[in-house]
Amino acid sequence: MANTEIIAGVHDYLLYGEETTYGTSVSTATHLGLLTSFRSTVENNITIKRGFMGTATTAREGVDSVVGTVDVSFSTDFDVVNWAFMEFVLGAVSGSTTLTYVPDDAIPSVTLTHNLDNPGSTPTDRKEYFPGSVFNSCTIRCATGSPVSVTLDGMSKTIGYNSTLSTAVANISSDGYTFAGGDIEVPDASSISNIIDSIEISINNNWEMLKGCGSRLTQRVLPKELAYEVRFTLKYINDDFLNKALGAASPTATGGPTSTSITLKFTSGSRDCEFRFTNVQFDWTQNAAKTNPLIEDITGYPQNLTVVEIV
Repeated sequence: MANTEIIAGVHDYLLYGEETTYGTSVSTATHLGLLTSFRSTVENNITIKRGFMGTATTAREGVDSVVGTVDVSFSTDFDVVNWAFMEFVLGAVSGSTTLTYVPDDAIPSVTLTHNLDNPGSTPTDRKEYFPGSVFNSCTIRCATGSPVSVTLDGMSKTIGYNSTLSTAVANISSDGYTFAGGDIEVPDASSISNIIDSIEISINNNWEMLKGCGSRLTQRVLPKELAYEVRFTLKYINDDFLNKALGAASPTATGGPTSTSITLKFTSGSRDCEFRFTNVQFDWTQNAAKTNPLIEDITGYPQNLTVVEIV
């Protein structure tokens, strides 16, 4: 029997390795977390050419095609076991037992490998490799009764494949992070009395893939504006967040609400991680449905972020 159907997550695994030179493949030996999905896309940006009628075909059909640039993208979902991936979202990390992740203009790229360990008696394995991979957007979610999970969307310089798999690596054995181990303070060191239902953090690097004359392939990448959003849903108890959004009992004609800070804490046993946002202002939405708790949806727009992980 040759290749048989692959069961996702049973016969495949995703690993990464930090690159020294952008787009030059390196060996991969690290898990992002407890992976739950991986999606990859290759777009050739094909344009079908049409013109006025000739003698052989209807003018409604194409007569030629132009193959454009190659765009390689991916998206992966995983449950958080540690926060090492934040180095490749923000750009820099320092420390040993206490790791501090901060924004940097020179964000490291990685090589990803998606390894398909084909079942069967005489299988042909496949390793898809993605050199020059960068994480464009990172969304961190946590909600009541759920683990802390992440979606990473990114782009790669190119894609290739062969039949030599990267060596399989054991999954990280540490306990994961859950919503029950989370806490939010607005501002820092000030607990919220409202009941928090869910929290979502979005980080966007706005990468631009640079292409030029003579090649369909990406040559370099450029991280542009770094943008953060923090969204959380809570059951109304007091006026704190309406006041933070308005700045007073009603908006002022000039100026705006005073900026504040947000600290999100995630704890797993003796380990914890804090997302420290500063210079934050808010939007506010109220949802009232009959016989249900009064819900407030809060969106914060921070200017700055530091992430501190105790391992």
